[in-house]
Amino acid sequence: IPWDSWDNEEMNIETRSRCPTPPLSLLVRLCYSIIGWLNLNPNNVAFIMCREEHRSTILAACFLRFSNECMSTSEAYARVLDTRQKIATSKGNTSSLRKASQAMDPPPMTSSLKMLFTNFDIYMVNKQAPEP
Repeated sequence: IPWDSWDNEEMNIETRSRCPTPPLSLLVRLCYSIIGWLNLNPNNVAFIMCREEHRSTILAACFLRFSNECMSTSEAYARVLDTRQKIATSKGNTSSLRKASQAMDPPPMTSSLKMLFTNFDIYMVNKQAPEP
């Protein structure tokens, strides 16, 4: 898709946090924005890109859970990582795409990431953030 055909239809989210695990409230807002955009027109497409390492993987996993493509955020995370690995090893892809995908080692499943995924799953069930 040529970049100039997008008609500047992009959403830039600036965060002040340098934490590798984005806040739950931000992830929920982004998921609502993405699903709203996709529901506006069947031709709409959403690209998730982030300057910070691994945040796009986390958001993609949360979106898969949010859109009920996966039963848990951990399952969705594994699916995103598996898809990335398939892209990296596919013979049909350009070498630059394979290199870019290989260069992004998956973020380790830290305790903060596990807690985020647990809290996101709780949010999906209760439609409210869990109590601290």
